[in-house]
Amino acid sequence: SFTARDLDTVMSLADQAGVAIDNVVLHEEAQRLAITDGMTGIWNHRYFQLRFDQEMDRSARFRRPFCLLLCDIDDFKVVNDSYGHLVGDSVLIELARRIRSEVRDIDVLARYGGEEFVLILPETDADGGQRAADKIRKRIGDSPFGRDRQIPVTISVGVACFPRAGTDQTALLRAADVALYDAKAQGKDRVVLYQATEEGRPTHVG
Repeated sequence: SFTARDLDTVMSLADQAGVAIDNVVLHEEAQRLAITDGMTGIWNHRYFQLRFDQEMDRSARFRRPFCLLLCDIDDFKVVNDSYGHLVGDSVLIELARRIRSEVRDIDVLARYGGEEFVLILPETDADGGQRAADKIRKRIGDSPFGRDRQIPVTISVGVACFPRAGTDQTALLRAADVALYDAKAQGKDRVVLYQATEEGRPTHVG
């Protein structure tokens, strides 16, 4: 039979086990929050950088292509100014959900900053990157946003593919940014693929 002292010991051990479990849960939650965007729930810039490092190393080692997509909401300031920042936040959340519904499990979608989103598409060449980007662009633009579906939203996308557009992170990010800028300059709501000529001079084709 158990004595009162035995019962106290068991209760004390149970309390300690409960605290340990709570600590594990809190630690896992803290880790999750450290690599996800608090608003949209997708990966944040920190996690993107980690995966970007990994994919660059893997693709270089096995000589495999991958694409980087840089997406930016067109005229997002107009949305915030016209409907308020709370509605603007809801647009960001819905946009992240729509993009996520169009990508594969192996793809990495992250919030790059503000109204910019970035995707890593492993094992994807330039043609595949363009098709994926245009699919996402159409998913965003085909249906208005907002509770009453009254807010038209479009995105521009710059596509840069390893190794054609760059063989290091800085070069690839710069190429995607140049392509995105070109998409904006061409009228927005479009996809532009960054390409380089044989002489090394950059050209941008939609």
